[in-house]
Amino acid sequence: MDITVNLDAFHGPLDLLLYLVKRNEVDIFDIPIGRITDQYLEYLDRHVPARPLKPGELLNRDFNRPYIPARLDARYRDPQANFSQGEVFGWLQIPKEHSLTAYTVDQAIEALDRLKGGPFSLTCSIGPPHPPFLNVSPYWGMYPPADIPLPENFRHDMSDSPYRERAARMTVYHDPENVKWGLSIYYGMVKEVDDQVGRLLRRLDQHGLAENTLVVFLSDHGEMMGSHGMGSKMVFYEESAGVPLILRFPGRIRPGVVDDPVSTMDLFATVLDYLGVGAPQREGYSLRGPSPDFRVSEWAGENVPNFMVRTRDWKLIMAKNPESKARDALFHLKDDPYETVNLLGTAGNRAKYRGRADEMKGRLLAWLDRAGSPLKATVKERKLA
Repeated sequence: MDITVNLDAFHGPLDLLLYLVKRNEVDIFDIPIGRITDQYLEYLDRHVPARPLKPGELLNRDFNRPYIPARLDARYRDPQANFSQGEVFGWLQIPKEHSLTAYTVDQAIEALDRLKGGPFSLTCSIGPPHPPFLNVSPYWGMYPPADIPLPENFRHDMSDSPYRERAARMTVYHDPENVKWGLSIYYGMVKEVDDQVGRLLRRLDQHGLAENTLVVFLSDHGEMMGSHGMGSKMVFYEESAGVPLILRFPGRIRPGVVDDPVSTMDLFATVLDYLGVGAPQREGYSLRGPSPDFRVSEWAGENVPNFMVRTRDWKLIMAKNPESKARDALFHLKDDPYETVNLLGTAGNRAKYRGRADEMKGRLLAWLDRAGSPLKATVKERKLA
C-alpha cells in the first residue's frame, strides 16, 4: 500500500488511522491490535502451562489461567453472571516472573540491549493497573483491605453531581468492603509496575545510559475505585482524569514537583524541545517554556460533560451543546480537593460564582479557537447550568 498524506493535517496517529479508514485505504479490523496479547499467551503456554481448575478457582478468559476471585468479582457474587473485564478482581495463579507486567518489561529490556549502541526511542507500554484487576504473588494481600482507608469522598452526596445517574448504577462500589478490596488489588498492581519499571531503569544504569536518556513515565487515565461511589474512568473527577507524569533527564531537568496543570498532549512538544527539534504547531506546549495557566480535556458522548478546563485551583466541566441535559459543574480545588461541592449546583452559588465559571469557559473557548475546533460555536452558546 502506497499512500501519501500531509501529516501536519493530523493531530496524532488515531486521526490518521480514522482518515485512512474513511478512505477505505485501511480496514481497521485487519490491524493487529491484539498482537502483544497473542504473543504473551504463546509465552505463557511455554512457561506456565494451562492446568485444571482447583476448588475455589475460576478461569480468567484474558490469560486463560486460573484466578481466585475477590469479593467484588462479578462471578464471586454470581457464578452465572455476564461480566465485563472491569468486573474481574482476584489473585491470578501465575508466578510473578511470568506476569504480563514482567513479560512486557522483559521485552523492553531485550530491546534496550539491542539499541544501546546508538540514539534510540523506546516505548514500554505496561497494561496494568488496568482491568482485569488481578494480582500475582507477592502483591496479592500486600496491602491488607482492613488497613486501607476509604476515599475521602466515598460517601459524597451526588445529588448535584454531573455523574449522579452513573454513580447510582455502580452499586458494587457503594459497599465499603468491596472498595477496600478493590483498592488492595489496585495498589498491588501499582506496586508491581513500580518494581518492574525499576528493573528497566537499572538496565539503563548498567549500560551507562541513564545520564543521557530522557525517561518519561505516564498513564492514559486514572481509576475511580470507589471515589464518589464509582469505579472505572470516563469522568472528569481528579481520580479519573489525573494521571502520573514523571520526566527524568539528569542535569537537564531539575528535581521537584510541578503543581501547575499540564497535559499529556504537552509531551510531543516537550520531548522535541529537549532533543533540540522544533515542534509543529499542536494543542500542546513544551513544559520547558511559558504556557497558559490551564489545560483542557475532552470526552465524547451526549448528555454528559464533554469538556474539562482546569487551572491550579479551579475546574469547570461542561457539555458541548446548548440543548444537552448534562449538569455542568464548577469546583474550587484549593478549598475542595475532593470535589464534593458543585458551585453551580444551587441557585445561590450559581449567582455567586457565575463570573468565575464564565472566566473558565472563556479559557476553554480560547483553546477551542486555537485548536480550530468546530465545537467552539456550540460551546459558546451553552448557558452554564
